[in-house]
Amino acid sequence: MSSSQQLLELEDLDIEDIDIFPTEVFDVETSIRQAKSILMDIENENYDYRYRSDGFLYEDNVWSFTHTLLQNSVLFDFENIHSYFASSNPKISKIINDVVKCWSCDITNNYSPKTAAKFLNKLKVAMQSSSGFTKENAYEFITNLNDRLIVINGKTVPLTDSALHSIMLSLNNFYEYFPFEELEYYIDQFQYIRQPELKKKY
Repeated sequence: MSSSQQLLELEDLDIEDIDIFPTEVFDVETSIRQAKSILMDIENENYDYRYRSDGFLYEDNVWSFTHTLLQNSVLFDFENIHSYFASSNPKISKIINDVVKCWSCDITNNYSPKTAAKFLNKLKVAMQSSSGFTKENAYEFITNLNDRLIVINGKTVPLTDSALHSIMLSLNNFYEYFPFEELEYYIDQFQYIRQPELKKKY
């Protein structure tokens, strides 16, 4: 099964609404130090007793956490994220892996690895489908979302309203963490998408 298919199988998993934490202008070195500190706290069991780190380093492209009570793994896969921007935005491509890792650590620290992994998966789907948020692909991407569709590797896949909501929420949150021109253009186009209808939770 391809990685994109695995991502899309998560479309029916709800992503909880999370607060947007205001941040200063993104500084790579400072953010990496903070991310490494968060990971070290988890490694040293100074975090949430429900999760433990499975012995990875910040520099690794696959991170694994284990839920100590349920004994299931939560995976973060950062492989190839930079490749979505390699042709369209080389400047972003050079730092995007670190940005996404630091963003994921922020959500992990404030919520949980499970929440962060869901946001990461949705962000990766959008990055891949939009070829790194190129303006040339924006109209098709937004039109497809409005029609509850997304295209991955040339294959058109239907989206539930819950999945659409999750993608939009993930992109909004990532933009607040790391604003850049191309992503801002996509966020501005969200006004042309019929708002997803979500089932009420009781």
